[in-house]
Amino acid sequence: MDKIILFTQHLFYTVLSIVKVVIKAKKHKKPVVNPSEDCYVMGNGPALSAAMEKDPNYFSGKHVCVVNGFSTTDIYAKIQPQSYFIKDGLFFWIDENEYANPEQTWREKKSMGEKNTVIAAVNTIKSIKEKTTWKLNLYIPVWAKKSLLVKEVSTNPNIHIVYFNNIKVEGFRWFLYRFIFPAGLGNPQFMNVVQMALFQKINEGFKKIYISGVNANFHQYLEVGDDNKVYMVQHHFYDKSPTRNILSDRDASGNYIPQPIWKQFENLKRLFRGFAQIKMYADYKQCSIINTSKESFIDSFDREYIFD
Repeated sequence: MDKIILFTQHLFYTVLSIVKVVIKAKKHKKPVVNPSEDCYVMGNGPALSAAMEKDPNYFSGKHVCVVNGFSTTDIYAKIQPQSYFIKDGLFFWIDENEYANPEQTWREKKSMGEKNTVIAAVNTIKSIKEKTTWKLNLYIPVWAKKSLLVKEVSTNPNIHIVYFNNIKVEGFRWFLYRFIFPAGLGNPQFMNVVQMALFQKINEGFKKIYISGVNANFHQYLEVGDDNKVYMVQHHFYDKSPTRNILSDRDASGNYIPQPIWKQFENLKRLFRGFAQIKMYADYKQCSIINTSKESFIDSFDREYIFD
């Protein structure tokens, strides 16, 4: 009886996923890469400091992937990564007024937001646009095709935008692994941009991927203030000092509303489940993912502390 119920559930989610893919998925081309190179996916957590203390020449001849605010660092132009991944909606919600004056316009209609996060996003976009003097593949979700980010970075001829279907699918594993995942039509749920990067690099044929700076310890930096709003003290390897931000969502009107604490722990469950799903897919594709950070909470990948 249990097997029948499980089969029925898998069948239902498979059919539902096919419908989602037919409705939402867009055609896209994979970039030309050399999967025989070593691949390094770098998060921006404090654990990345060990890797950055290496001679930048260490990464010469290696395929380096960076995420989110990495372009604002001094070492961005030294390392010259081949791939850049941005997933967070904040980077694509920014309008022209916020882009021109992030500090002045942020507080007027979005009182629950944090202006420093928008300032950081604007600085990231400008840094990618202005600093990139080498060939770079910039990966973003296909739904963000008309965003201001695309408009701005497209003026730099060195930047090639790679659009990516970010469609959560479930169902029979054999079906997803053979048909949906390799074609980039759907994916496991991505709770952060590193998962998006790992999935893409597996599909591009890399057989060994090192990750660094992915602490995945957000729960250690959560705070609930006297106002009952949830704050996170964010630590990046490049920060001179940590930042303390209100965690918020957007409502149907686009306004920012405070995020409840339960949502963070629910997201953490999905985060670690997502890494486990990526591990299973990597094994199927005969790709080895190595976690190089001692401080990381990720338990899905083998560890090798090559930067210590």
